[in-house]
Parts: sequence; C-alpha cells; structure tokens
Amino acid sequence: MPATTLDLTGITWVTHGLDGVRAEGATLIWETHPFPAAIARDRLGGLVFSDSAGLWWYRDGESEPERVGDGSDEVLAAWMAEEGPTAILRTDGSNAISLRDGVRFDPPADAPVEVLGESPWLRWTSSNGLSAWITDPEVEFDSEGQPSKVVETARLVVARDERALVDVSIAPFDRAWARIHDFDGQRVIVSRGPFEPAMPAESFLLVDLATGEVTEIFEAAATNATFTGADREWTGPVRTPELANSD
Repeated sequence: MPATTLDLTGITWVTHGLDGVRAEGATLIWETHPFPAAIARDRLGGLVFSDSAGLWWYRDGESEPERVGDGSDEVLAAWMAEEGPTAILRTDGSNAISLRDGVRFDPPADAPVEVLGESPWLRWTSSNGLSAWITDPEVEFDSEGQPSKVVETARLVVARDERALVDVSIAPFDRAWARIHDFDGQRVIVSRGPFEPAMPAESFLLVDLATGEVTEIFEAAATNATFTGADREWTGPVRTPELANSD
C-alpha cells in the first residue's frame, strides 16, 4: 500500500490490472481484487476504480480509497456533473452513480462517455467538444462461428459535431480488435489485441491528435488505463495519427 497521500502530479497515465492500480512507471498505488480491473480519472486529481469488492474513489490528497458502491460493475468514466462528482458504470444498461452517496440515476447529458447498443459501443466526448470512438473490425466467421479472417481492422474516428476529422485504421491484422480507454480532448489511450485467446496481451498506444504522434507505451493483459487530471482545453487543428511506429 502507498506510504503517502495520493499525488498524481507529473503522472500521465495510471493502469488497473491483475496486480492492482499502478502509476506510469509501474509504481504500485493500491492493491485491488479484480475482476473487473476498471479505472477512470475523476478529473479532480484522483481516481475511481472498480474491482470484485466494489466501486472505490481515491481522492487527490487522501491516503486510501473510499468504497462508494457495491457490486462489480465496470467504471467507464468519472467527472464533476451538475449533480456533483459522478461516475458512469457499464452494467446491463448504463448507470450513473453519485460518488458522494452511491445513489444511481440516469446518465446526464454531459456524461463524458455514451454507452451504445452496437458498434462503436462507447462514444467519448471531451469538454472541448471533440468526440472519439473505435469501430469494430470487419471479420469473416467459419462454420462454427469462430473468426477465420480479418477483412478490416478496427478504426479510430475523431469528430466534431458529427463531422469526422480523423478516420484511420488503428490496429494491425494480428491485433485487429481495439478499444479506447480514455480521451482527454487531445490524447487518446488505445489498446489493440487479437481475438484469441481470452484476455490476451494487448499493446497500448498513446495517440496525440495535436502532433499526430503515436507511441506504444506498454503491453499488458486484462488491464485498463486512464489519464490523470482534467480534460485538455485544446481546440486543434486535429492531425491524423501517424501509425508507422504502432504496428
């Protein structure tokens, strides 16, 4: 367990995997009990994470997290809503939960992530009005219903007011499945992995829309990642990611 209060100053991203919550550089922040190993920044300098013991809020400056919810619902994002500090959970549907008292309610209109019923499944929208999502790969299946051929890999789309500014393949054919972990209006954390086996090792990318740079930051299985702090007040122009170094 950490010996000091939570301070994410100078930390770009945090992960939650099988061995707990870790800061960039692999420093252990808190031991957990996955599954799920979900995590989100609260946009106030702290973290919200979920594991098999419940939903936890680790506030900036505190020495340990507070349990704010029961069950093992996966936290997707957290933010300061009009109703107060709030998180979005992926359940059978989509629920918002107050981080102050654990009361659940319908997701507000200003939620940073929208849970959809089909691909792209999750649509992220930052405070600067940019949205980002990933489309499913196009796959052919064999007679037993197993994927046999990848026709088109997953694509990253970035848009403003429904107008696509970026639409680019984000995964190689041997890691055709991809997912967004966080979007702060300028940068995206994306992971890519194969269809099989279950819980494969995924390569994680940091995509900077201001420069077009793509950096592979680590590889891990059964892991989620989040940025730290608030969204970036960046307005563009958006550059198409340069994916030569990501394959």
